[in-house]
Amino acid sequence: MDAGSSTTISNSRSDNIDEQDEDESGLWMAEAIYTSDSDDTNIEFGQVLPDALEQDPTGASKMPTDTQLSNPTALEVSVSTCGQFIFAPDISIARVALKDLETILRPRRVSGIGHKPFPFHDDDVLRNRLDMMQAFLQLYRDTTNNLGWKAASLVAARTWNRGEAAARLLRKWTRSFIEDRDTLPFNLYGTWNTSLLHSGDLAQDIFAHLQTIGKYVRAQDVVDFVCTSEIQEQYSLMKTISLCTAQQWMNLMHYRWTKEPSGQYSDGHEREDVVAYRQEKYIPAIVELQQKLRCWNDGLEELQGGSPAGGRNVVIWYHDESIFYAHDRRTVRWVHETEKAVPHSKGEGASLMVADFVSADYGWLHSPDGKDSARVLFKIGKGRDGYFTNEEIMKQTRTALAILEKYFPDDDHVFIFDNATTHQKRPDNALSARNMPKYPSKRSNFMATCNEVGTDGRLIYRADGKPAKKSIPMAGARLHDGTPQDLYFPLTDENFPGKFKGMVNILIERGYHHADKLRAQCDPGFKCTPGARSCCCRRILFNEPDFANVESNLGSLCRSHGVHLLFLPKFHCELNPIEQCWGYAKRVYRESPKSSKESDLEHNVIKALESVPLDSIRRLVNPSVSADHLYLLNIHRFATRALRFSDAYSHGLNGKQAAWAAKQYRGHRVLPNTIMQELTKNKI
Repeated sequence: MDAGSSTTISNSRSDNIDEQDEDESGLWMAEAIYTSDSDDTNIEFGQVLPDALEQDPTGASKMPTDTQLSNPTALEVSVSTCGQFIFAPDISIARVALKDLETILRPRRVSGIGHKPFPFHDDDVLRNRLDMMQAFLQLYRDTTNNLGWKAASLVAARTWNRGEAAARLLRKWTRSFIEDRDTLPFNLYGTWNTSLLHSGDLAQDIFAHLQTIGKYVRAQDVVDFVCTSEIQEQYSLMKTISLCTAQQWMNLMHYRWTKEPSGQYSDGHEREDVVAYRQEKYIPAIVELQQKLRCWNDGLEELQGGSPAGGRNVVIWYHDESIFYAHDRRTVRWVHETEKAVPHSKGEGASLMVADFVSADYGWLHSPDGKDSARVLFKIGKGRDGYFTNEEIMKQTRTALAILEKYFPDDDHVFIFDNATTHQKRPDNALSARNMPKYPSKRSNFMATCNEVGTDGRLIYRADGKPAKKSIPMAGARLHDGTPQDLYFPLTDENFPGKFKGMVNILIERGYHHADKLRAQCDPGFKCTPGARSCCCRRILFNEPDFANVESNLGSLCRSHGVHLLFLPKFHCELNPIEQCWGYAKRVYRESPKSSKESDLEHNVIKALESVPLDSIRRLVNPSVSADHLYLLNIHRFATRALRFSDAYSHGLNGKQAAWAAKQYRGHRVLPNTIMQELTKNKI
């Protein structure tokens, strides 16, 4: 054989020998890769070598010696004498690698039952390559098919309709995986390009620039900023970016083109008088009542902690009104591109107001069989049911009190209304210093005014649509010692028979003998100096006990039935859980079929109200009782949220802090004692 010519080497199956198949001469398999400058180089082949050549089980590269090359094995494949031998992995090592590869492709669950999803589920290219490697190793480890390392890779490649180049890559990936299990053939597409946004501190510079603009930033602002000479010079730019690129950068910097996030209303929420009422009256009353409320575990299950002192629980009933409109339907949904615009009804359509009570203990206020209910459906408007006035509120409250006395006599009940003027209305002839004249008048007489009611109990309206009014005498007052005080002169008085006495005479009778030297009120707007109590006649009367403590119509009615009454602080809808009930009901209502009929409106509203979640079931005593008999409206969570806000305000938090704390401790009725430290830590 000419030393300068190519050498022909062949073996049949010797490159496949397992440790158990080692023959008597100690031959091991090896693969050689030969490289030279000739056109027929870069050839891979298997050669049987004597045991004088130490086997590298990891597949490390070795150069054969002259003695090894002179092995008299039959030669068929042309190779160059300057070739490089690379051992094929041992089959036992291939088996272990195959097992690890299968673990990556189909990782077992911790329980041992079933498999987890492929960890790189978003990389289909990697999954395909690992599948090819798995097939390759399965063919190579199988000694029955008489396939060697290279032959097995070719068969595996052809299975995926690939050729020798793919087989060569397959052997390369598999060798790398055998050496290091973390070396996987990831898809590198797109990884060789980096965004200019990641150059230096460009992203931070853009963000700082957008902060100086304010809330209403645009992608064009990014384009203009990158176009400035300072940025161009700092980052060696030749031109600016496009508007499309700027929009992509805005997304990368976590900006989103969407509606501005909104929280609770803040109009008047932290007004001085509102905060004073909240902190001094409402919150202390709620804290006192909490000792007797039924407890709920995350708003779901009643905790068996025994009855409160006295053996009677307190049930809080929240009242509110809400309006549903006939044309109120969902407008945001998945719309197919083939859909066309269709005509629709103009305006909101007919309206229906709902007024109701709700509690965390019993849901909507009705009898257990549902026949008696405190719910009122009211068609607001002239020519319909009119307007929901204090008379309608009083009528609804009487119905609610009758239901409580008949069906829930074992609980103490509390009514909570919002701070609307309709709910706060006092008797028509109630004491009020507002508009009182300073002196009596012979030409006119000061009287209280009220709405005129017909024989059917409904309001009488004038031609202009406003309620008709009538005058009635103001109720008598009481002196400091409790003696009745008439505000009108007797009919037998010589100067002012039956006329209003005026603020000066009323105050003189109460011992304020300097009243005639005071002004009627401080200014036309009755805005006295803060803290002043005797600066003018009207301010003195405002502070008199019988004027200041006039009870509302609702207060008198509830007190006569032994029910405690509270009014929510103004602008504090977060303290009323019924607001969330309305929200859920309206979401369900908007999914109803479109209709302008008032009969459909009423039917859909009732259906939506009754669908307020029934999925939270409170099992009372016997957990084996059918759930169908234990459904309770899912206001437990709503009530817990309202109490969580109350507890936040009791800690001295303002509206912003209370909203953060209520979200942070969702599911808790009270906040931890460390809440102030947490607010400071989070800079709230």
